[in-house]
Amino acid sequence: MGPIFLTFYSARMMTRNRSGHPSVSKRGKFANNGEFADIIMSLRKSALKHRSNAAPGKRRFGLHRYLTQVYRIYIDLLSKRISKSATCQIADLAGIRVRKSAHPIRLLIDASIGPEDPKQKSRWVAALRYVHGWRLPPRKVRWCFSQHGGVYGCARKYAALNKAARHRRQSRWS
Repeated sequence: MGPIFLTFYSARMMTRNRSGHPSVSKRGKFANNGEFADIIMSLRKSALKHRSNAAPGKRRFGLHRYLTQVYRIYIDLLSKRISKSATCQIADLAGIRVRKSAHPIRLLIDASIGPEDPKQKSRWVAALRYVHGWRLPPRKVRWCFSQHGGVYGCARKYAALNKAARHRRQSRWS
């Protein structure tokens, strides 16, 4: 299955701002619920297809494919500058409660997987946030996992980076 490209803007919704550059009106910024429902369904199909194979080694690499799909959709929404609002709409369609501090990757995973171990989902989000920290394109996600010790290695490195950054912030204010 190829990447999902969303069409959010139409030609008549484009306007010009004060400096003369094209901008999009708020009314035309978001896709309709049908496109978000397609995103949810494609992620659920990907999760079911790639995570249900119980053959040795297939489940782990299937997880890599599923996380690559989640990352691809996140990058697509991020490039359109609607990642937070779009994932909130996706979570509403999936019937998930949204915390204000929830990361869009976590909302995409929650909308597509359903009931799963929260620690495991947290590791997946941390791994994808580590990959995003390197600003890698979606085609390099599996390469990053192989270079840094898999999904859990990336999550461990993200946790270490986050801990160091939190320590620097606290010591600055002490």
